[in-house]
Amino acid sequence: MTRPDTPPHGQPVRSDDLIDEASTARATVDERGIVTQWNEGAEGLLGYRPEEIVGRSAAGLLADRTNPLSVAETLRALNPPDRFRGRVALLHRDGSRVTAGLLAHRVTASGDTTEWLVVSPLPRPERPLADEELLKRCFAQGPCTMAVYDTDLRLRWANQDMERVLGLTQEEIRGLRVPEISPGPEAEETEERMLRVLETGEEQHIELFLRMPGHDRPVAWSTSLAPLTDGDGRVAAVMLSAHDRTPQHTTRQRLLLLNEASVRIGSTLDLDRTAQE
Repeated sequence: MTRPDTPPHGQPVRSDDLIDEASTARATVDERGIVTQWNEGAEGLLGYRPEEIVGRSAAGLLADRTNPLSVAETLRALNPPDRFRGRVALLHRDGSRVTAGLLAHRVTASGDTTEWLVVSPLPRPERPLADEELLKRCFAQGPCTMAVYDTDLRLRWANQDMERVLGLTQEEIRGLRVPEISPGPEAEETEERMLRVLETGEEQHIELFLRMPGHDRPVAWSTSLAPLTDGDGRVAAVMLSAHDRTPQHTTRQRLLLLNEASVRIGSTLDLDRTAQE
């Protein structure tokens, strides 16, 4: 598959060509509350050039002026201690107030010292794909095996991996229940758990071992059944997400076999019996 941003003649794509640094206002603040780094996005947000702000107290950027130590003291008093989030009134270089959503992470800097990485997303131009379209593609093309069932437990949506596993397209199974799509005791158990999700609003987990048309061998499935709620908090659908855990299942079975063998083999001094075991 070729990425839409792949340049001609097979030239590699550089990160600088893809990542717009100016789309995030980013700065670092040391434990004393002093600004140590200031990027292009931060300049776009507050108007200060790096040479005007680096080395100054971050307190000077607050619209509600405080004493320079209060920023450091506030950061040290955070709970949890390694992150801050919230909307803060800041002071633009022209004197106007700018209210921005800030996210700050406490990180380890050089020399084992700590500092705060402070970021704020900036408005961006309209993207080629709207958010709703991206969400649809995320579901359809996601690496997990996923499907959505309505409150009658009939299939509404199946992603591409679910289609591959079942050997059926979404249109061929839309409106069918799980036992109608893949008959068997595992399907009956899955639907019982889905009904429990509808009744309780609580996520359910189920481990299954079965062979599906899209696989040439039995597969150990770890399946989660989660409620999808509407604006009033009522369960409006059930999301099924299944993950192939066959390697972990195989390893666990081998360990159990080895454990059983260690208990049973050589438990007596009878050489013939031990050889038979």
